[in-house]
Amino acid sequence: MAGPKHLQLIAVAVMLSIVVSSLSAGGVEETPEEESRVQPDSITIVDDRGIEVPIEVPVERVATFPLPHPHIIASVDGDLSRVVGASSMSVSAARISILGTMYPDFMNVDTSYLDGVNLNLEELVRINPDVFFTDKVLEGMEQLDATGIPTVYMGLKKETIPYAGADADVFSPKMTMQDWVQYTAAVLSKNESNALEITDLWTATEAEIASVVETVPVEERPKVLIMFKTRAMLVAGNGTFGHYWIARTGGINAAEELVGNHPAMIRLGSFEDILSWDPDVIYLSNFEDTMPADLYNNTIDGQDWSQVSAVVNGRVHRIPLGIYRWYPPSLDGPLMLKWMAQKNYPGLFTYDMESEVRAYFKEYHHYSLSEAELESILDPASSGNL
Repeated sequence: MAGPKHLQLIAVAVMLSIVVSSLSAGGVEETPEEESRVQPDSITIVDDRGIEVPIEVPVERVATFPLPHPHIIASVDGDLSRVVGASSMSVSAARISILGTMYPDFMNVDTSYLDGVNLNLEELVRINPDVFFTDKVLEGMEQLDATGIPTVYMGLKKETIPYAGADADVFSPKMTMQDWVQYTAAVLSKNESNALEITDLWTATEAEIASVVETVPVEERPKVLIMFKTRAMLVAGNGTFGHYWIARTGGINAAEELVGNHPAMIRLGSFEDILSWDPDVIYLSNFEDTMPADLYNNTIDGQDWSQVSAVVNGRVHRIPLGIYRWYPPSLDGPLMLKWMAQKNYPGLFTYDMESEVRAYFKEYHHYSLSEAELESILDPASSGNL
């Protein structure tokens, strides 16, 4: 997969050195000054497979699979008017997030060509996109090349980060976000500076938090458990996005003994694992319908949370949902770091998260939040069991 430096070169190559015809309509070679004014009719993207993807421009119709991708397109492009197709799970997230309020027409976008990770080529051809984005090989992609629809593969990035006195190799929300922003900007021929400012802020926020938590001895750091799907016993094990968030906010991943290849989750052996780990803090993702009250009231069949420290001490939190869900790659990443650092260390971090979120949305999403919208971000409703 291409690293950040390689992607920066790609963006430059795409935006500045795209293929331009050197002949005018009359067949006479143009002067350099005339050639510089000619608009290209195609660009070539080298995607994360290392495959050259020729794309006719301007791109007017975009279909996409990656669940967080629509909000990235909105940030890069200024709106979602070019998006003609997306995953139904992207739409469901937008419906209960600010994205759906900001771009209500997106609620009616075509989702017929996707059923989970299954691609319906006939439906994709019907909506006639100029480009199709994906972050994984989908079932049914085998004949995609034959349709002539350019496909840009944007992979999930990893990075090595400090963790409890050692290093951890993790799926990185930040590096993945930066990668996807650059690809999106290149394909749409847009200046990605606003979205890239967020990745700069993200790095600065990491450093700000690290300067505080590095003073806390490892043995005094909280054991943190992220439940991706509680009833299905799916947790954020070693190397996942969750491991990134825990490490960057000074926690110890209670599930670090579980190692797998999925970016978001690993299955527990049994509920007894949680009892043996006894986490100090628990986070619930919003890819499921479980709420903190379900653990506090011990209402989940086959799971007894009554003696788990995080439950006993009232430290179960549902992860916010802003412009997109905050657990996977999201342009709200800097906010996730601050929110989670404060939950892990309420005595060390005194961020006013209402003020932080309000200012962030005004600055980076160009949107003024109402009181109700602010509350819905920090205390999100159930989005169902996705």
